[in-house]
Amino acid sequence: MKKWAVLSVMALGLAVLSWSAQAQDSKPKWTIKEIMKKYPKLVGKVNKGEGTDEEKKELVALVKGLWENTPKKGDAEAWKTRTASILKEAEAGEKGGFKVGTDCKGCHNLHKGK
Repeated sequence: MKKWAVLSVMALGLAVLSWSAQAQDSKPKWTIKEIMKKYPKLVGKVNKGEGTDEEKKELVALVKGLWENTPKKGDAEAWKTRTASILKEAEAGEKGGFKVGTDCKGCHNLHKGK
């Protein structure tokens, strides 16, 4: 009986550790605020065709970071839809001519917290 109790506690401990590791992995790499410090300048440069391959990859990573975050206000599903569309554009643009979404006001009106 003691063996089962010890095994149960060990299994529970492993489950908690596993859940904790997954929770840490799901946290976005950057906050929306951190992304927005780089995104406007970088997207403008890349859309003009002046971005390097490294900058294109960084732009894709930033857009993915937006998609992984949750906005301070507004509908979270609308956020996911908008950022998924921009991510799709960025990933396609990484392979050829960039034209990534720049409707900043559209997102800010709906999702930017005050």
